[in-house]
Amino acid sequence: MKRLLLCFFLLFPVCAFAFDVKQLEDYPFVTAKTFTKSDSMEVNRYIQSTQGLEDLFGQKRVDSKTKYVYSGDNLVEIHGDSSWRYFFPESWKGKGKGKLIYDQNDVMRTAVDGDTLVVARHNDNGVLLVLIKKGHPSIPKVYEHILSSVGEKSQPEEQKSWLSRLFSGSDKVKPTDDAEEKKDAEDDLGDQDKTAAVRNRMIDSKDVEKFDFEMSRNKTTGKIIINGKITEWDDGDSFFVTPMYEIRLMGLDAPEWDQKCTNAKGNKYDCGTAALTQFKKIVGRGRVACEIRYTDKYRRYLSNCENSKGESLACEMVKTGHAIRNGRTCFDQEKEAKDAKIGIWQGEFLNPKKHRDTWTEPEGGKKKSK
Repeated sequence: MKRLLLCFFLLFPVCAFAFDVKQLEDYPFVTAKTFTKSDSMEVNRYIQSTQGLEDLFGQKRVDSKTKYVYSGDNLVEIHGDSSWRYFFPESWKGKGKGKLIYDQNDVMRTAVDGDTLVVARHNDNGVLLVLIKKGHPSIPKVYEHILSSVGEKSQPEEQKSWLSRLFSGSDKVKPTDDAEEKKDAEDDLGDQDKTAAVRNRMIDSKDVEKFDFEMSRNKTTGKIIINGKITEWDDGDSFFVTPMYEIRLMGLDAPEWDQKCTNAKGNKYDCGTAALTQFKKIVGRGRVACEIRYTDKYRRYLSNCENSKGESLACEMVKTGHAIRNGRTCFDQEKEAKDAKIGIWQGEFLNPKKHRDTWTEPEGGKKKSK
């Protein structure tokens, strides 16, 4: 069916709804991703489970009154239903998967690969499902809207989030704020020549839909999640998920890109390079999921992240001895690395924070190693 659909050809309902990104403010739960072939009507009539959708709907069946909107050459609005089904068979050994099953309608038939899919939900399970035509100027605004509430104080809730296991288990959580950890992360600029070059190359790009990532916001918990593949690496604790979003991990401090340490034999080696190599191994080829906690003055997103296996990137780096703990987590992992004398603990090293203090700051304002 052609994209150009005229509202007066539809018997039900009329097109009185003009989608504006500001209207997402009315919805506590919002997630956005690129619409793919596996989501399309021709294949299966359901949207594949994503972390954003699971955070949006949870792990119970949810039947919703749904407003379907196509925003492109012409606006089409249709009212119908959708249903979130979550499957958790015992044979899957603790892993579940959901499907958002949608009505057969002209909005969903109009969608093609590369369009942007936005799903928003009220507390009463009323759902807004918007498909935005590829290349439409409102697409970057959707992601900007989701990120606009970074750093807002979360509401208390009884149910633990999917990322709360980063702070659970034998790893004790100290009942203190993370202001010091946040400051240390902000002070860690890494290789700013490299990151600035990446940012300047792509920061003005509007075709965000070509990157494989998803972003969601839950106003009730205050959580903002970005889920995607790493497109650029900075060092052992900083990277980009798409060239628009630079992530700095919280919970650790890894040797800097230009830092050297001594090994068990007393020989110097590039521990910053070794940390980055280990970091890439921990991430693997899959996606990373990051809970964004703050932004800093360098437009980076200070985050807690995990790999596709559900492992904390920070604690895994600390466990392998390629980073030191920073903040309220990874106590057991650091003790394990110290006792085993692996990574930087095999010899001598300078605390990365103290190493950064040795950098000079020229007139241009960017710190460089001496």
